Amino acid sequence: MQQANQACRDITNEQSFEAAINIFADVPCAVCKRSLYPQQRSNLRANMYSILLPEELVALGTITTCSRCSNNIRKRKIPTTAYWNKMMPAEVPPELVNLTSVEERFLSRIVPFLKIVKLNNRFSQNWCKGQVILFAKDVVEIAEQLPLTPNQAGLVLVVESLENLSCSKEFVVDMQRLNRALTWLISNNHLYSDVQVHFETTLNIPHIL
Repeated sequence: MQQANQACRDITNEQSFEAAINIFADVPCAVCKRSLYPQQRSNLRANMYSILLPEELVALGTITTCSRCSNNIRKRKIPTTAYWNKMMPAEVPPELVNLTSVEERFLSRIVPFLKIVKLNNRFSQNWCKGQVILFAKDVVEIAEQLPLTPNQAGLVLVVESLENLSCSKEFVVDMQRLNRALTWLISNNHLYSDVQVHFETTLNIPHIL
């Protein structure tokens, strides 16, 4: 009898576990677009708040929101994360998403600060531990010709080397990727509309810095 009861409990626990791990955040908040788990959802009658909500939400009648947005709307406040506030960051375009930190520096029109980073990884400058101090740097002029040269970009690469090891960290600059990114910026970013493409001065950059 005890074995049968234990088997029933095991089956119940297994079913509860499977049910728990198959709960997903698959319903977005109608206001902030954040994905919600079932326990985070709140139903709101949008037509009662027509002054606060856009017409497309009011037309739906009842909307699903997160508790934070629901509480703000019930208090007659527009949530700061509401999508019609246009606070949602856009996705990074494919022309820019794979740029390395060195390539990003070559395409920067200004160099507003310098970084001092405490290095803790033996062969990498990607790790940062401890305090990062930012020092202001005077901006003399905005670059009109891009990409920048290494001197204009203010790049100083520090590479650790050991006597018993010959390998070191390499920084790759892909000229084709740089060209695609700069072309996209000139076409889509008004802050780059007056930039002159000038790869001639950058062609002397080694493929690997």
